[in-house]
Amino acid sequence: MVVGLDYRRIMLHTTRALIVAVVACDAVACGLFPDLSGLEGTDGAANDGSSIDASSIDASSIDGGLDACPSGRGPTMVSVGAKQCIDSTEVTVAQYRAFYTSVDAGNFTQVAACGWNHTFNPNGGVPGTGSDLKPISGVNWCQANAFCAWAGKTQCGAPAGGPLPFTSYTDPAQSLWMKACSANGTQSYPYGNVFQSGACNNPLTPDASVAVAPVMSFPKCVGSAPGLFDMIGNLTEWEDSCTSTGDAPADNCRRRGSGFDEPPNASTGTCSYDEADRRDHQSATTGMRCCAILP
Repeated sequence: MVVGLDYRRIMLHTTRALIVAVVACDAVACGLFPDLSGLEGTDGAANDGSSIDASSIDASSIDGGLDACPSGRGPTMVSVGAKQCIDSTEVTVAQYRAFYTSVDAGNFTQVAACGWNHTFNPNGGVPGTGSDLKPISGVNWCQANAFCAWAGKTQCGAPAGGPLPFTSYTDPAQSLWMKACSANGTQSYPYGNVFQSGACNNPLTPDASVAVAPVMSFPKCVGSAPGLFDMIGNLTEWEDSCTSTGDAPADNCRRRGSGFDEPPNASTGTCSYDEADRRDHQSATTGMRCCAILP
């Protein structure tokens, strides 16, 4: 009895509006669908009695796909293309803490470029639970890379996976982060083509001191996919795009999206704005977001 697969096919061919409604809340709790937990299926879903996580369903189902973005660790993901997913928000303090408390730097395998990194402790440590909804900051490139691997995802890089050339960060055909932010190169800002002051978490002046905000605090800072928040503002996000200097900690790596310390103008607020820092750089304006390439 292929209940799980048939159920998914029915749900994934409903209207776009219904998909958005399901993403916004738990399908069972909202009364949109019956609770099918515990039913036997043949689509590889876990039969552990947990309710269906409707928010993990790939929004590209309007193109007929049945693939689902990874779920369970880190932010809920949204689909930004065939077999391409990106975290809906920056990784939060609570989500990073779950990683930090469950791994040991001596046992968790890191990429070769991070052989020098022996701790996952961010600069300043992991904040307390009062900051759980804020994005984690103070992480270096290797700590961000390791978190994404632990979550079953990858750092955002090339659309087909892996790193992208250091000079290609503004090309949506080569940068999945750029593709997601710019709606595949069709708009300059996450929310459209016209700059909106105050739409995202940027200060009013270059010298302003604006605290990092909990994720999804700026409802206008959303796009280019439904439910994709804060691609600009709040924190900059490490990208899998680095130079090779022969000294891995000193390699220059891209950080995407302006942070809360950047002035909110038509230049720093664009999807093409970036910063670059050493791989071992840690600062209060630096966070992360993960991507995933489905098989």
